[in-house]
Amino acid sequence: MKLKALNILLTGVFLIFCSCSDDLDIENPNSLSAKSFWSSEVDIQQGLVATYAALQRDGLLGGSASTQLPVRSDTGRPNNWNANAIGLNKLTFNDNSDIVKKRWRDCYIGIYRANQVLTNINNIDLNESTKTQMQAEARFLRGFFYYSLYRGYNNGSVIIHTTVPESSEDFYKSPSPAEEVYNLILSDLEFAYEHLPQQYPGSVDLGRATWGAATAMLGKLHINELDYISAKKYFGEILDSNLYSLVPNIGDNFNEEGEMNSESIFEVAYSTSAKPGTSNGAADGPLGSEATSRARTLATTQGGGYRTIMPSYYMNMLFKNDIMDTTNPINASRNGSAKYSIRASYSVAIADDDTTTLYQRASNQGGAYNNGEASYLKKFQNWWLDRESDQSISGINERVIRLADVMLLYSECDLKTGGISDALEKINVIRNRSGVVPLRQTLDFQYNPEPTNNDPNHFDFDTDIIEIKQHMLLSGQMVNYEFSGTNNCFYLPEDLPELPEVDPTINNTYYAIVIDYNHIKLAATKLDALENRPIDFIKKPDCETFENTMEFRLSVYLDADSIMEHIMWVERPLELMFEGHDIRWEDLTRWGKVKEQYDRLASKKYVIISKVLYEYDPNIHTSIDEKNTLNEFTQAAAIYQPEIHNYFPIPSSEQNSNTGSF
Repeated sequence: MKLKALNILLTGVFLIFCSCSDDLDIENPNSLSAKSFWSSEVDIQQGLVATYAALQRDGLLGGSASTQLPVRSDTGRPNNWNANAIGLNKLTFNDNSDIVKKRWRDCYIGIYRANQVLTNINNIDLNESTKTQMQAEARFLRGFFYYSLYRGYNNGSVIIHTTVPESSEDFYKSPSPAEEVYNLILSDLEFAYEHLPQQYPGSVDLGRATWGAATAMLGKLHINELDYISAKKYFGEILDSNLYSLVPNIGDNFNEEGEMNSESIFEVAYSTSAKPGTSNGAADGPLGSEATSRARTLATTQGGGYRTIMPSYYMNMLFKNDIMDTTNPINASRNGSAKYSIRASYSVAIADDDTTTLYQRASNQGGAYNNGEASYLKKFQNWWLDRESDQSISGINERVIRLADVMLLYSECDLKTGGISDALEKINVIRNRSGVVPLRQTLDFQYNPEPTNNDPNHFDFDTDIIEIKQHMLLSGQMVNYEFSGTNNCFYLPEDLPELPEVDPTINNTYYAIVIDYNHIKLAATKLDALENRPIDFIKKPDCETFENTMEFRLSVYLDADSIMEHIMWVERPLELMFEGHDIRWEDLTRWGKVKEQYDRLASKKYVIISKVLYEYDPNIHTSIDEKNTLNEFTQAAAIYQPEIHNYFPIPSSEQNSNTGSF
């Protein structure tokens, strides 16, 4: 059974009909009913396929949800004409918003179908192992749907259905406490974890849930509860299983040719097959198409699309700063012509990138780049073609969970439980695949921070060190600084501070000599730093002046907090933007960083010059009035309240129809 090829909705089976009159309560012996349908193993298989098909729906992982939800986080920004996406971006969504209703509806459609399978499977004579596997698949899917509701609505308090409703009392239920919902998800996923196979025997079963999918979801469930020990256990089991490996080309995670590859742990299948007469807009749902409308929704006008959602300015700058490692052979093979990193080139089209293509045009010619647009998404689009289908039909699968995501989540758990080395190793494997500089890189370099006042000899320690740290963070050089200072006189004790032991095989500790405010030279070892220590290094605490050329030494070393900062603000958004099950929003809410990020991004100002985005600098962009600069997330920063905005409200349609339960 290739799930991609079957979208059996079993509409007649899944409807419950109520009779308005006893006179009409006559059963047609030739009709298909719920009672007559569930009679064989084939029927159970078809029921499972219908349950998987619910994942394709518009409100779950189809075109609306997968394109619109990222604009609530820091990764996406809406075009100025899309009201639904603007509502998410500005946090003005409410219980009647389209995406709020769709996501709720589609989750419960999936839950209802899963419950039908679980209810009726007990009435059919099946081989015990076959029966258990089918139950595990259905419970995985039900757990997945409830996970979406638990993480998405009403602080996790939603309506629980574990059986097929047969009466109004069964339908009309009040939301259960969040703890009960969590326990249901945990029970379903643990059953799937115990009984799903690691792999299926043939390609016809591609798309079915596996042990790896259940294990990853258990890890995600625990990490979002900040239970890092349990989460690390599950993520570690996936990594130790050797069932999965990173694909050499990151782009194979976003196209149709690379579907169900070695990196894929769980993905939702789409295809371009459709019933005769399926027309524009009939994707992502039960109207006859197996396709998704995502590609056309995101594509540029020249690519036959609507460019509804675009990368945020924040993401645009992150990709521009994703620094290539010139020593990595993967970059040498690009003939030295590439302007941006490999993962940048496969993820986004930046306005000044003339080295990659977008719909058979150079990236800088493949979009309009107006209305404040500076880049377009390439992920999950057929950008190598001339244009997207006019019928909004794309067959590119939705990658829900892939290995790189699990590796970064494991790294987070490792850092939160006292580790560093494992986290660094996994981050660098991911970065190496895309040819960007590793985090443990040791090199000599010069850095020139801008003076913080009009005196070119002035070195504002606090401000300039923050700037240096940010630069090194973005470029892959993780740092902490130990220093003391008073009255603009900077000194360190005569006995250098104790630093972590250096593992020569890891080389995760760095030392630096600051020669003057313009020049920093990294030393590979503590001895090297000591030997080059200036004679007049020590400054007295009570000094009142300092030389134009300051000489002091800084100890620079890796620590868990710095690496975690990199994961949060660089690695996860760059690697996973617009992917999965609302990944970025889960990340930001788990870390409690939504407000911090909104404020940070709202304070940034940008300018576009010749279609190219720059962070606004009044000393450089002297011809541009600050009031004419661009920014983003200003309204979100102003109104965000976690108790209101971290979750969607229960839709008004549910509240109005669920009589007596609200």
